Amino acid sequence: MKLETQLSEELTKKAIKIKRGILQNNTRDEVQSLEQYSGITVRFVELDGLVRLLIEISDKTTHQDIRNAIPNILTWRDQLLEKQSDEIGYDLLKKIDRPSNRDELLERFSYQQEHGAKYSDLAEHFNRLVGGCLKKYWEIQQKKSINTDELITMKLTLVYAENLLKAVGLDQQDILKYGLENLSNKEPVFEKGYPVSRQKMIEVLRNWRKSRLHNAVSSAIEKARQFKKEQNQQV
Repeated sequence: MKLETQLSEELTKKAIKIKRGILQNNTRDEVQSLEQYSGITVRFVELDGLVRLLIEISDKTTHQDIRNAIPNILTWRDQLLEKQSDEIGYDLLKKIDRPSNRDELLERFSYQQEHGAKYSDLAEHFNRLVGGCLKKYWEIQQKKSINTDELITMKLTLVYAENLLKAVGLDQQDILKYGLENLSNKEPVFEKGYPVSRQKMIEVLRNWRKSRLHNAVSSAIEKARQFKKEQNQQV
């Protein structure tokens, strides 16, 4: 599924060079000279079936140029999000039972809480996910001989644990170090309510539900769920 054909063709074929100075909202005035050019170029590339926003910044770009350009860049981002909300929602729905990134994880937790799951249970589930990664990493680390596949597994599990903690705004290194030290001391990887407590889960989901992405995709996900339900009923 892609953007409307006209918009998709317009965006993916055009690089927008941003002028210096204070800009009018969503302006696309052409840069007439190098003196006018801020060194910031916005491109729109198609990736994984969606149009993404790519920002190029040259070595001549100043902090003020970036500050001036941000309102326009955010406007284009929001327009892309609005135009592609159904596609993004459908894509999240396909992955929501096995989340691989922050958006999928938080949307799944948000959906589960809205349909009866307790914040405390979600927090403990999150902690088990992180703890499971550390246990896998530690178990391989204890082997006398580690093959290439196991080295890759160690790397991937540690990265996944880092990404989980990053998704909820926690310091990764201190928590990972703490968990591995506990395992080395033959203790449980984490105590109950750590690293994410019930209150922390409430805070994380409250902030997620205020985000533009959640607002854009939640209705699309619900529509996709309803469509899937209707299709199953017809079988």
